[in-house]
Amino acid sequence: MSSELSQLRPAAISALSLNAVKEIVVGDFAREYPFPDEPIISGISVSSSEVEPGYIFVALEGQKSNGWKFAPEAVSSGARAILTTRRGAAELLESGVDTPIIVCANPRSMAGKVAAEIYSNPSHSIKVYGITGTNGKSTSTRMLRAAFAPSPNSSQAGSIGTVGVDVGGIYLDSERTSLEAPLAHRVLAYAKEHGTKEVAIEVSSHAMCLERVKGIRFETVAFLNLQRDHLDFHGDMESYFHAKAKLFTAEFSNSGVVCVDDEWGRRLAKEAKIPVTTVSTNAAEADWVVENVEHIPGEVGMRFDLRDVFGGRSYSCHCPIPGFYNVQNLAVSLVIAAVSGHRVEECAERIEKNLLVPGRMEVVQERTAQRALTVVDYAHTTDALRAACEALREATLGRLILVFGATGDRDRGKRSQMGRAAYESAEISIVTEDDPYTEPVEQIRAEVLQGCPAWENVTTAEQAREVLDRLTLPLVLEIDNRGRAIDIALEISRPEDTVLIAGRGHETIQMVGDIPIYLDDRERARDFWSGRKENE
Repeated sequence: MSSELSQLRPAAISALSLNAVKEIVVGDFAREYPFPDEPIISGISVSSSEVEPGYIFVALEGQKSNGWKFAPEAVSSGARAILTTRRGAAELLESGVDTPIIVCANPRSMAGKVAAEIYSNPSHSIKVYGITGTNGKSTSTRMLRAAFAPSPNSSQAGSIGTVGVDVGGIYLDSERTSLEAPLAHRVLAYAKEHGTKEVAIEVSSHAMCLERVKGIRFETVAFLNLQRDHLDFHGDMESYFHAKAKLFTAEFSNSGVVCVDDEWGRRLAKEAKIPVTTVSTNAAEADWVVENVEHIPGEVGMRFDLRDVFGGRSYSCHCPIPGFYNVQNLAVSLVIAAVSGHRVEECAERIEKNLLVPGRMEVVQERTAQRALTVVDYAHTTDALRAACEALREATLGRLILVFGATGDRDRGKRSQMGRAAYESAEISIVTEDDPYTEPVEQIRAEVLQGCPAWENVTTAEQAREVLDRLTLPLVLEIDNRGRAIDIALEISRPEDTVLIAGRGHETIQMVGDIPIYLDDRERARDFWSGRKENE
């Protein structure tokens, strides 16, 4: 948890006795409390670094290390008890820990249930919406936040996800798409105390598998799409699908909205364990359908009609950010609003006026007589790259220049596919780094380039121009160092071109090995253009 998120604390909590915790988790004491007074639990955390006096520390089994190894740190920070597995308890007892230990079958799952009780089940008092899908979660949650708020800075609505935590009138950066369950409940409790009435939450497949939304009761859950991603975690698309589908059960919500544009959405609509309302943007049969999509010359975004098939009404909508996939995001968001009792016209108007999604089709430089349109987007999958390029075609009079890379320590099978998609979608593709983590950057780039018929390695704008003069389009350039790649892309651009910097979106930290390096694609592009005079 970032130090900023630590400030989101509700004033009121429902402290629990240790025996009450034991009853909630249906567990047993491996070591009872060795003092007369029963401990009172005022918080819970799965991270030892977040433990405070009165907390219970959840010691989990991990892939790289086990949580009980950090028990001494948690105890020294004030943990009154430890919740763990039987294996964890055995190792803790052997180490001589003198803190009460509760054992249960699935501590991670129970962490959310305990947190919900400590924070008085905030999701029962405010409306919470969960959105899942491979692409579009961040944009859709921000659309809902805009739809439910009377003004851009209103505390009445909030969102939690990749681009940050926005609740109670406070916006903070987030380190991951989904908060751990104890923190999610605490943030929702804070939001409730500070006047937030509705919150949209991104729900990733990791969040479902790692029980990060356990104990949250959703007003409505929604599915956008499913495309190849995260197979390093799930193994195959079937497992990936089932992780998403778990959200559509009575444990989490009584109603759902499903986009049936792809085969996975159509399957989910049939297999969901709760009633769902379907949405289509591609003429598939559905309860709500998108019609008459058009790009208005000179306008940003697209216009369309959203028709309620059974209600017999049609609504004229304007999507304020480019890309047909954002029409999908907006349509799903508006149907969520409709099934939750909101007026579609009012929500559509608010989204058009109030929407801001950091790093999602974010224009960092408008097109001028001397400067190329420059856009930063989070697109980091094959389909997302294609869609982002397609979205900018209408606004591109000249060449589309794409800067992108693949993430290290992740699904290697999609890298060549991304390379092929880039070659087929942009006139000039620049392959560079994303977040390499522990993989050699040369290896990652080489695997991306396997999808390209040919490429040239360059290190300067002059070399890039020489290649452009010598070869025909489309072409691919390989450039080491993402910052340099962004600079060269902008240097070789013409005013009629569009430069799309894809993959990292709003992110400001690039991980190279275990070393965090500050790099904000938006800032890098703005700095480049701010150093150029308009008449250069």
